[in-house]
Amino acid sequence: MWFPLAFICMWLVVSTVLALIAGHMALLSRFPPVSMSAQERFLFASGSVRGVSFRSASPGRDLRESAHLAPNWLFRPITHRGIPCIPWGDLRCTRAQAGRGGWIPRASRFEIPRIGLRFELYGKPGRAVEAALQRTRAAPASFR
Repeated sequence: MWFPLAFICMWLVVSTVLALIAGHMALLSRFPPVSMSAQERFLFASGSVRGVSFRSASPGRDLRESAHLAPNWLFRPITHRGIPCIPWGDLRCTRAQAGRGGWIPRASRFEIPRIGLRFELYGKPGRAVEAALQRTRAAPASFR
């Protein structure tokens, strides 16, 4: 009888601690969520933030002016449910994915220098964020 309640309480505590370690609250305090329509959405993206791995649990959204990055609703802390909106100007690619194929997924590495947060995105979501950053950097200042 007590097991379901204990499991739910433990899940909430663990997800909150992992979100603290990963910097989800720091992201939300610096980059509040906004509602925009997504050009592309990745429901089961894999990545890691500060050593916390979110395999098939990180939804990423490639938007026109920003990126959204957060674990899915099941892994977000109960007190900070939003998905931070990170402008492309505050995001930097530190390592692109390798161009070769293979069985081992390659990760794109990114950094948000203002808050000292580094993270990785694997596969198609990482390549989509890389491409969006390249488009943003290549666009004239009047179009940004």
